Amino acid sequence: MVNLSDRIVSNKSKVAVFMLSFIPGLSHLYLGFTRRALIFSPCAAGSLLLEEMLFLRQWNSFLVLMPFALLLIWFIALIDAISLTDWLNLPAGRPPG
Repeated sequence: MVNLSDRIVSNKSKVAVFMLSFIPGLSHLYLGFTRRALIFSPCAAGSLLLEEMLFLRQWNSFLVLMPFALLLIWFIALIDAISLTDWLNLPAGRPPG
């Protein structure tokens, strides 16, 4: 469990987080959450790679679903990064919520 009084308050920009989130994982690196970046980046890269493989094999029925998978990964990463930004910008000692 994270102790809120032990962390350092930082002022991270939500605009910067939003702009960096177009590449999943990059906004998490900006916020200092390397492990989460190492989760979102390979998921997005794997989705793009799978889409390319399906395109080369001309499996058009599955090819239609892949942009939605990439959009879902991006959306989850964006929401997670923005909520982490809110948490990081809290004054020290103030509980979230």
